[in-house]
Amino acid sequence: QAPVHVELAVLGERVGDTVFDTIPVHYAKTQFRIGGAEISASAIGRFRELADRADLLHYHFPWPMADVAHLLASTGKPSVLTYHSDIVRQIRLYRIYRPLMHVFLRQVDRIVATSPNYLQTSPVLAQFRDKTSVIPIGLDEHNYPAADAALLAHWRSRLPSPFFLFVAALLALMPLARAIRSAVQWVVSTGGSASVSATTRAATSGPSGGMREGRVLSRLSPGTPSSR
Repeated sequence: QAPVHVELAVLGERVGDTVFDTIPVHYAKTQFRIGGAEISASAIGRFRELADRADLLHYHFPWPMADVAHLLASTGKPSVLTYHSDIVRQIRLYRIYRPLMHVFLRQVDRIVATSPNYLQTSPVLAQFRDKTSVIPIGLDEHNYPAADAALLAHWRSRLPSPFFLFVAALLALMPLARAIRSAVQWVVSTGGSASVSATTRAATSGPSGGMREGRVLSRLSPGTPSSR
């Protein structure tokens, strides 16, 4: 079996190329944002160069810039799309974006849903079920680094059970907190953002509106809960 070579195209504040953990990463500068979606005119030409030498294009959804890049510069290469989420927050912009989204989803060759439940419940995926497969997002425990016993004991002493380790930036904490609020007292995050406190206060309110004992530890202030 031939080895698989992977390259990443990324929008951000920087430009140029780098290598991250042996994987080439190509940056294009974000010029502006619409409803949180990055827009970059320079990314189209860069993507065309990368797509021209690729055997397979892999997109992540939702990310409207990928729709535009695919339609303008994919060069007809085979494509697969990982469908992470329906668009549920930017409803007004979604109505404008929806025609472009449907053209994009019709053109990609295969769609990957990350759980059987998402495939069954997403109204968007229901329209493309014939070309959608389920590949759950998971981690191989055999690849985990060995945990330091002293460090484990430290965090277990600080965080009364049960607690939830959320490995991501807390930019969209509210749906997570609503899903787990009846089961945990603490949310611990390796990410962090300026909006953590405000988001947490809204997210951990109980059904009657009273505050629960939910707290967040963030990377910005790892020794102190961001919200009490």
